[in-house]
Amino acid sequence: METLQSFLQKRNITVDFSTFETQLREQALGIIGMGFSTVQNLLFNLLDVIVIAVVSFFRLLDGRRLWNLIVRLFPPGLRDNLTRAIQKNFLGFFWDRLLL
Repeated sequence: METLQSFLQKRNITVDFSTFETQLREQALGIIGMGFSTVQNLLFNLLDVIVIAVVSFFRLLDGRRLWNLIVRLFPPGLRDNLTRAIQKNFLGFFWDRLLL
């Protein structure tokens, strides 16, 4: 920048580069910030995928036993109806998510 300014001053051309420098600096910082946020979002999404995979894996292994443990909290006459209602609602929810 200084060599360009001295070159222009030798030819009696006055140019103020301070506003250009300020805008360039702000844009560079904005791009760097956007890059950091993109990397951060990618890492959080990767972490989400890993957590979902681990939870899904253990859910597949012990899902029935875990469900039976949760259903024991309810009276025996309500357990079958509760199980059917939750399965129906979750299945509908997941089909809706899949379609969206």
